[in-house]
Amino acid sequence: MRNKNFICGLICLTLILASCSKTKFSGFKQYTTNFGSYYNTYFNIKQLYKVGYRESVNDKQENTTQIISLFEYENDPQFFESTAQFKGTTIKVNKLLNRRPYNKWMDDAVLIEGKIRYLKGDLDSAIQLLSYLVDYYPKGYIAGHLPGGKLKRFDDMVRQAVRKKEPIHQPKFKYKFARNEGIIWLAKAFIKKGSYDRALNLIYMAEADMGFPLEYRKDLLKVKTMLSIDKKEYSKANEYLNLLLDEHKLSKKEIGRVYFILGQINEKEKKYSQARNFFEKALGTKLKNDLEFEAKLRMLTYSAEGEGSTLVELRKMLNKGKYAHSIDKIYFAIGNVLIEKNKIDAALENYQKSIANAKNSNQKFVVYERVGSLFYEKTNYVISAQYYDSAQRVFPQNYPSKKDFLKKVEALNRLLVQYNIYKSKDSILELAALGPEKAKDKIEKEIKKAYQKEKANELFLESQTLNKQTVASTQIGAATSRQWYFSSKENVDKGKIQFQKKWGKLVLKDNWHRSSGGDNTNSLAGGAAIDSKTGSNMSDETSTDLVAEVEASKLPFTPEAKAPVIKEVQTALVNMARIYHYEIKDIKMAIETYEQLSKKYGASLENEDEHLYSLYRLYLESDDAIATEFVKSKLMSKYPESKYSLYALNPNAKTQDEKSDLAVAKLYKEAYTKYQKTFYTEAMDMCNSMIEQYS
Repeated sequence: MRNKNFICGLICLTLILASCSKTKFSGFKQYTTNFGSYYNTYFNIKQLYKVGYRESVNDKQENTTQIISLFEYENDPQFFESTAQFKGTTIKVNKLLNRRPYNKWMDDAVLIEGKIRYLKGDLDSAIQLLSYLVDYYPKGYIAGHLPGGKLKRFDDMVRQAVRKKEPIHQPKFKYKFARNEGIIWLAKAFIKKGSYDRALNLIYMAEADMGFPLEYRKDLLKVKTMLSIDKKEYSKANEYLNLLLDEHKLSKKEIGRVYFILGQINEKEKKYSQARNFFEKALGTKLKNDLEFEAKLRMLTYSAEGEGSTLVELRKMLNKGKYAHSIDKIYFAIGNVLIEKNKIDAALENYQKSIANAKNSNQKFVVYERVGSLFYEKTNYVISAQYYDSAQRVFPQNYPSKKDFLKKVEALNRLLVQYNIYKSKDSILELAALGPEKAKDKIEKEIKKAYQKEKANELFLESQTLNKQTVASTQIGAATSRQWYFSSKENVDKGKIQFQKKWGKLVLKDNWHRSSGGDNTNSLAGGAAIDSKTGSNMSDETSTDLVAEVEASKLPFTPEAKAPVIKEVQTALVNMARIYHYEIKDIKMAIETYEQLSKKYGASLENEDEHLYSLYRLYLESDDAIATEFVKSKLMSKYPESKYSLYALNPNAKTQDEKSDLAVAKLYKEAYTKYQKTFYTEAMDMCNSMIEQYS
C-alpha cells in the first residue's frame, strides 16, 4: 500500500513539473506564489474595495444638478474621499508588487487601486496607475502564472476575429485580462481630467482592436457617451444613448438611467416637452429611489396639464412622509413652475424655503445660482450679485463651468462694492442739500421709523412665544407637574420675556437688582426707565433727538466738505459704467450710468471729455445714430483741443496712441527692472529718453 501511495505521489509531482512555466518561476513555486498572493493579500484588497464602495454609497443621493454619469455615483467623488477601507489598499498593493510581482493577481490589484483613486477624484494618480496597467500588461503579455507564459489559443482567436470582423468573447478564456477593464477606467479618468483627445484615442484603439472583448463594448460606448456629454456635444450623446438601447442588452436599472440622462440632455437644450416624455419613460423602469423622485419632480415641473394641477401635485408631495428628505427640491420645483408663470415674489418665497430646508451645499448652490441668474437676466445686477456671492460660498468642486461662473461672480462683486459706495455717498449729499435743521429732522424720523418697526417685530415674536403651548402642557397627569422648568424651551422663552418686561434688558453683572451695584447701566435699562402708566421708555425721545443731532453734525454742508464726497460718487459711477460695459457686457446699463453721471455732476466732473468719448463709443456700439452724433458734437464743442475729440474724428489716431502707450509701458517696465537691480544711471537715462520720445 505504501509503495502504491509513493508511486501516485511521484506521478503527481512529475505532472506538476511537466506543466510548469518556463518564464519567471517554475510550476510549484509559481503555484505557491499565486496561492499565497491571493489569500494573503489580493483577497483582502478585493474585500476592502467591495465593502468600502458599498459603505460609501449607502443611503447617498446622487447629485442631479448636472447630467448624471452612466456609471453610478461617479460624479460624486466626495462620497469616497474619506472611505476608511480605501486607505488600506495602497499598502497591500505595494506589498504585492514588492514581494510577489510575478503572481496571477498583480494586474487585478493595480486595477482596483486605479479604480479607488479615480472614485476619490485623485485623477493624476489614477491615470498614472491605469496607464501602467494598460501599457505594461498588453494582451497576450508574457506572464509567469500562464502555461508557457502566454494565454492558450489567444493569438489564434484574435486572427479569427479579425477575419470575421467580430470581437472575441471573454467567456472563452479561463483567464480574464484586467487590462481590458483598465482601458475603460483610464478613458474615464482622461475625460474627467479634460484630456479629451487622449480619451478619444484610447476609445478608437479599443474599438478597432478585435482582441478587445465584446463584453466590454457596452461600457466602451458608455464612455464615448460620457465624453460627448462632457464636451456638450448633446446630439452625439443622444445618438450613442439610442445605440445603447437598440444594440446592447441592458438591465431595467440601466434602461431607466439612460432615459433619465436623455431627459436631462433635453432639459439642457430647453426641449421641455421631450424631457418630460423621457422622465415619464424612466419612471416606467427600475430606478433608484432618489432618481425616481427626481424623475417624478421634473416630469411635474414640465407638465402640460397646466400650472394649477402641477402645483397641487407638488404641494401634495410636501405632505408625504416618504419625500421628507427632499422637501428642499420640492420647494425648488414649485419655484421653477411659478417663475415660468412670471410670479416672481411667490417663486422667491419658495426658493427661500428650499434654501432653508436644504440638507447639502449642492442644493443650496443650485437655488442661489438659479435666483442669481434670474435677477441677472432681468438686469437687476445688485440683487443678483448678493445671490451669486452666496452661491460662491457653497460652490461644488466638480461644477463644469467653474471658470465662467467665478468670472461672473468677481465682476458682480466689484459692481456691488461700487454701487454701495455710490448709494451711501449720494444719500449723504442728498441729506446735506436739505440743510442742518431739515437733515436732522429727516434723520430723526428715519430712526423713529426703524425703532417702531423693530419694536413691532419684537412684540409680534413675544405674542407668538407667550401664546405657544407645548404638547406636554395640555396633557393631564402628574408627570407634567413634575417636569423640570428648564427642560422646556417654551417655558424658558416665556420666562425671559416676563423678566425683561419687569426689569428691562439688563447687562450681565453682579448685584444687578441693587441700585448701588456698580455703575448705573442696569438701573437705566430696568423698571425705573419705564413709565408705569404708558409702559413706554421715557428716554426714547431724548436719545433719538441726540443721535439725530450727532449724525447730522457729520454731514458735509460746506462746498469744501462736499468736494471729496462728490469725487467718490463720480468715481463709483464711472467704475460701475466700465464694469457694465467691459465685464457684464450690458451696453444699455453702461449708457444709463454715464448719462446719470453727466446729468447729476456734469458741471463739476473731472475728465468729462474722456467720459463723453466713452458714451459716444457706447452709442456707436448700440447703433443709435442720433444719440451718437449728439454726444460727438457735444464733445467737439466743449473740448475741441482734447485728444478724445481727435479720436472721435479719426479712430486711427486712437490706435496709434494705444500703440505708443504699449511701447512706453514696455520701456517703463525695463527701466523699473534696472532700478530694482540698483542700475540707477541706466534707469535714469531710460526715463529721460522716454520723456523726450513720448512727450
